[in-house]
Parts: sequence; structure tokens; C-alpha cells
Amino acid sequence: MRSFLAVTCPDDILPDLAVVAAGLPVRDWRAIHAGQRHLTLRFLGDQPEGLLRGLAAQLGPELSRVPLFRLEFIGLGAFPSRARPDVLWAGCGGDGVARLLRLAAAVDAGLAAAGLPPEGRPFRPHLTIGRRRPDVDPARAAAAVEAVCAAHAGRRWGAVDVARVVLFRSDLGPAGARHTPLAHLPLASGAHLDIP
Repeated sequence: MRSFLAVTCPDDILPDLAVVAAGLPVRDWRAIHAGQRHLTLRFLGDQPEGLLRGLAAQLGPELSRVPLFRLEFIGLGAFPSRARPDVLWAGCGGDGVARLLRLAAAVDAGLAAAGLPPEGRPFRPHLTIGRRRPDVDPARAAAAVEAVCAAHAGRRWGAVDVARVVLFRSDLGPAGARHTPLAHLPLASGAHLDIP
């Protein structure tokens, strides 16, 4: 089962990002829409269903000791670069970034205890807004990305209250990936908050 752990960021909390996503050229970019927007803490790849159930049970107590926090989104960028973009994203900023890094470290510690190998690359927190369609010339896509990044340099998009981590199943299809929550793992004091 293809899966990942993430913090959810619904469009109604960051409405201006939804406008940016909707403004991407449809022939070149696939926008990430409501219900699919998230900040990935760790991609798990294909894992047995039983392992994922056990993982949720093991991570729950670990994450329940991490205090909830507020995370702000600022500016835009692209991976691997603005000159050859595959992904357009909003960056993270403010005091919440240090807390997000601690949350990601707690997730990694829990996964290591469950026997999963560490991530092969450093955690780079971001919120994906759109993905370049595979058949689109990167130079053409770069022009759109450069324009939108320049127009919104340093812009503050808003903030989300991070009160839980969600374990998702991800099913790939012609219209993109469909994400189904498998488990909600609340942070400390997050169990009683009504946060989407």
C-alpha cells in the first residue's frame, strides 16, 4: 500500500494559495486541489497494510507528546529549481518551522523504532501547489513559475494550526493521486481541537 505521513492544509484555510493553483496554465500544470493539499512529513512508499496499522499504533503515543503549534506559509518556490520546475510550492516560515522540524524528527524516530530505514534526503518543508505535466517542456513551465514566484516573493499566505499528523494511503490514477486517511495521530492537546 503506497502511503505517507503528512500535515493537512485545506484550501479554505489558505484561500489565496487556491487562487494561485487555479491560475496555473492547465495545459502545463496539474494544480493540487482541496482535499489533497498537505505537507508531507515522510513518504513511506509501498508498505504492507499490517505494518501500517502497527505503525499508527506505535507513532500515536510518540506524537501525542509533541505540542501543537502554528505554521506559517510564506513565498513560492520550485523543485528541483525555478529554471527546471517539476513542483511549485509555498514555503514555510516563522517560529513554527523549528517546531515542524522537531515534529519531523519525532516521526523519523518512531519510524526507525518500527524498523523503517531513514529518509535518504534532508527534510525540506513545503506545501505543494502544482505539478508540471510530464510532457511539458521545462523551459515553458519555467517561464510561468518565474512569473508567479516573482509576483508573490515573500508573500504571507496565512497559517495553519498543526494539531495532528495523518497517515494516508495514496492511489495513483489518470487524474493524479487520490489520498485516503488511514489514521489521525493527534499532537499534545490537539485531540480536542476542531481543525480540518
